[in-house]
Amino acid sequence: MSKRTNWFITLGFSFILVSAALYFLHFTIFRDSDFIFRYLLAELAFLPISVYLVTIVLNSLLGQREKAVRLKKMNMVIGAYFSNIGIDLLRIIVRHDPGADKIARELQLEEMDLHEYLDAIVSRLDAQHYQLHMEPTSFQELHAFLKQKQDHLLRLLENTNLFEHETFSHLLWANYHLLDELDARKDLLDLSPADYDHLLVDIRRLYELLVHQWADYMQHLSSYYPYLHSFAVRTNPFTPWVSVELN
Repeated sequence: MSKRTNWFITLGFSFILVSAALYFLHFTIFRDSDFIFRYLLAELAFLPISVYLVTIVLNSLLGQREKAVRLKKMNMVIGAYFSNIGIDLLRIIVRHDPGADKIARELQLEEMDLHEYLDAIVSRLDAQHYQLHMEPTSFQELHAFLKQKQDHLLRLLENTNLFEHETFSHLLWANYHLLDELDARKDLLDLSPADYDHLLVDIRRLYELLVHQWADYMQHLSSYYPYLHSFAVRTNPFTPWVSVELN
């Protein structure tokens, strides 16, 4: 039995002893066992309601609030990821997606429209079939970029709180797995067809996760940080022709 369990048992037993001592003191002073019995019965009758209100309702409300606070903090870290890695990584991969124009047309909306219809846009992005056509030189570009950002990726992976955010933790692992795969190749310009296809599958997996997380993050910004959302719209990697400068 652990020390923590022993502590709970000792505390519970102490409360019972204190309660029994107070009831005994009441009986000694007032000699009214009927009152003690009726009061004890009334307290026991209310106990299930008290347990429900405290352990279920109140704890649930507190848990939801704590979860919302944690998610808000995690989205700050996700924002740092996209500022430092994610947006540039998307720009690199989008150039090799023949279907990127279709995604761009869906996102070629005014800022207010994007805010209003973002749920529908997220659904359409999730339904995309991502097909990439990359030259081996593009593998070198990806490798150099991820290698440059390796320290930042490691720091993110060390943050255990991020593992509560399942989709983002999958994205981080996909980032690091692709870096490991690219690191392991002696010559990225001399790949067998099977090896080329294998790397392309890893990049496509990363791309899908990246697009999904980016859309989810955009939705978060549109709901809580309109000024950050405005900048994100103007730096949208799927619409590179949109100027970050306001006219």
